[in-house]
Amino acid sequence: MKRIVAMLLLVYPVVYSFNPTAYSGQYKAWISIRPDNSTIGIDAFCQSTEDGYVRYRLEARKAGRAGEAKTSQSGLVYLRSKGEIQLSRLTMGISAMDRYEIRLEVYKEGKLVAEDSISYPNP
Repeated sequence: MKRIVAMLLLVYPVVYSFNPTAYSGQYKAWISIRPDNSTIGIDAFCQSTEDGYVRYRLEARKAGRAGEAKTSQSGLVYLRSKGEIQLSRLTMGISAMDRYEIRLEVYKEGKLVAEDSISYPNP
């Protein structure tokens, strides 16, 4: 287990995944990963250049020797212009040979305006 965490720390010491093609100018969304022993902490963030409500969905899928697991969180939040907000926080157990995919989507008036994703191992 320590080997996996050490490997994750090399790849993702504290990951701030930011995909510059994943936002429509005024919205940015990103995922942060924090490995900790046999778990990873997953934090989802969003930023906007304008005030207003957005809906978000954070989904984490894991597959490994023990089977498959999926967890998700979603909600409605109010963004302040030029402010950063933490949308969600998840924790997921990890073990040797696990694969996981984490996806964040942010919607404004039903339209996808920002997204981010992280996969391990990287495809």
